[in-house]
Amino acid sequence: MTETIKKQSPESIGITFLVFLGMICLFFYAVEMVAPIVLATLLFFLIDPLVTFLQKFGIPRAASSILLMLFAMFAIFAICFVIYDGGAKLTAQMPQYSQKIRGIIDSLARRAASFQKNTERLLPATPLPADTQKVQVVTSEASTLGSTLFRGVNSVFSMIANLLLIPILSVFFILEKKYLRIHFKLSLGETFPQERVCSEISAMVRAYFFGNLIVGLLTSIVFWALFWVLGLENSLVLALLAGFLNLIPIFGAFIGGILPAAQALLQFDHFSQIIVIFSASILLHVIVNSVVIPKMIGSRINVNASAATLGLIFWGWVWGGLGLLLAIPLMALVRIGLSTHRRTLPWSNLIAENSDFSVLKVWKNEKPVAGSR
Repeated sequence: MTETIKKQSPESIGITFLVFLGMICLFFYAVEMVAPIVLATLLFFLIDPLVTFLQKFGIPRAASSILLMLFAMFAIFAICFVIYDGGAKLTAQMPQYSQKIRGIIDSLARRAASFQKNTERLLPATPLPADTQKVQVVTSEASTLGSTLFRGVNSVFSMIANLLLIPILSVFFILEKKYLRIHFKLSLGETFPQERVCSEISAMVRAYFFGNLIVGLLTSIVFWALFWVLGLENSLVLALLAGFLNLIPIFGAFIGGILPAAQALLQFDHFSQIIVIFSASILLHVIVNSVVIPKMIGSRINVNASAATLGLIFWGWVWGGLGLLLAIPLMALVRIGLSTHRRTLPWSNLIAENSDFSVLKVWKNEKPVAGSR
């Protein structure tokens, strides 16, 4: 179906720009308030289909939601413990890393000094007058120990409180789903496609989470086999880290290649072995990100590469590391939100990998395009 839509007035464009600017300010300055709500909402869309499924077996909605939330928290803490234990082992080896790196730097310094001496023999330098200059070192006053400890303790308590409030808020969303749906329908109006939006968000969140979980586990198994064949120590922890670093697009592959290369630097004396391990890790990450993830997750997420990269830049600037982890699903949420109205559908198509031309935006004095899909 093709519709002709008039151009927006300058006032409408100005209001849209102000709303967009206000949303950016809200996400940037109120991150401690907005981020837990966004995470709780994503967790709600992830857990709610499982709660609905368990209801068919006579399990009450409240009991199933609490049990699933506790299971999810236990799984997250177990994975974090395994990674923390491996990280502690790697940290204990830091003196050996520094000694190895110091030896490499000393070797490079000796070669540079030898090259400099040979150059000076061929091209003797003209002596320059030695002028004595007074250098003043300006040091800033360090913050007191008490204020530093207070800020650190305050940050830790704030993080723990948010981690506890996120699953609690998700449980409340699940228990009050029926009433929330009614209130949203009354607030947004009858024309808002609430069922379609909720269905798309739920499918997107489940595809992103379970898809990345399956890909991360399979990739970790492949990495573990690769590191075991190459004789790397701490191969299990390195494989888990390398596998789940795919959650961070672009940067995760590079970090996932550095970690096994650092372990190889500690174990092996030949630089070629380090290059082989680093190259193999990067190559495997590229294959997973370019072939496996688009086939398993790309169709449900429906975010193109340009929008994903811009999302990494924007959400990384707004929310830091958390923004990098959530950049792809957040861009998918933006795409779904923009697709709810015919005036914003072209902006949704700019983000989408597979554009939706069910409603075409045709400017004044232009002929409608029929049969586009």
